[in-house]
Amino acid sequence: MTCDLKRLLAAAAGALLLASCGTHVPESEFPGIYVLKEANAQETIKVIAGGTYNHRVERDGVLILDEFGYWDKDYYEGAPGITFKSFQVNLRANRKPKGYWFVVPERSWRGSVLLCVEDNLCFEKKTDGGGGQTVQEQ
Repeated sequence: MTCDLKRLLAAAAGALLLASCGTHVPESEFPGIYVLKEANAQETIKVIAGGTYNHRVERDGVLILDEFGYWDKDYYEGAPGITFKSFQVNLRANRKPKGYWFVVPERSWRGSVLLCVEDNLCFEKKTDGGGGQTVQEQ
């Protein structure tokens, strides 16, 4: 392979990576099922078009939380985001009380849509492949 071809391939790969990260996720892609997995548990948010959501937590195959709530579309620095009302992330050690959670959906380098609580704690939108990120030990 020539140096020019290697440079061209490297530039194309870099452009693709930059194009997939940091792009705004349009509101039309908000609805869907987002998953956060732990070794023996799974937390899901089903974002339903029209402003409602279903939040479920299963541990060891047993449903321990099943609640419905409302969400609104908001903006942060021009990026469309979601404000969940009366929401609490459950699969983490430092749980905060229920309240408003605003998140700007992000696109991962693989192209999946993420709702990130923190840099390394994200719900991943399910696709036909299953989706879902695993909670990392800290």
